[in-house]
Amino acid sequence: MLGRLARCLRILGYDTAYAGHLNDSRILAWARYEGRILLTRDHLLAKRAGALAILVEEEKINKQLSEIDKKTGLTKRAWFSRCPVCNQALELTTSADSRPYIPLYVYRGFSEVKRCPSCQRIFWKGTHWVRFRNSLLTLLDT
Repeated sequence: MLGRLARCLRILGYDTAYAGHLNDSRILAWARYEGRILLTRDHLLAKRAGALAILVEEEKINKQLSEIDKKTGLTKRAWFSRCPVCNQALELTTSADSRPYIPLYVYRGFSEVKRCPSCQRIFWKGTHWVRFRNSLLTLLDT
């Protein structure tokens, strides 16, 4: 239900678990066990979770981020420090170390890349990064 929001929060540097495959009781138990804030669009689950939950009422991702920012005050953490796919902390590496796994233009144009130790995905600050960063700054500064 909030998979895209989870991905964006990870990009913002938040340790964000996503449990779309679990039923409500297990999601609630997991959130309590790990001491997590539960973000949900499910009114009944939010009611059951009480103060542990934040009900996300917006449907579009940019409005969801804005809503979460207003309700919690998202801080500017270490952006792009977590894998958006699996939530692990990214490791800094060089393009030379990652040469077999990255396109030639990345090898030639970027000295710094990050790698996920869990899923092995590789990330670099290309044009997509700049656009995403600018849109987040605009969104969170309004």
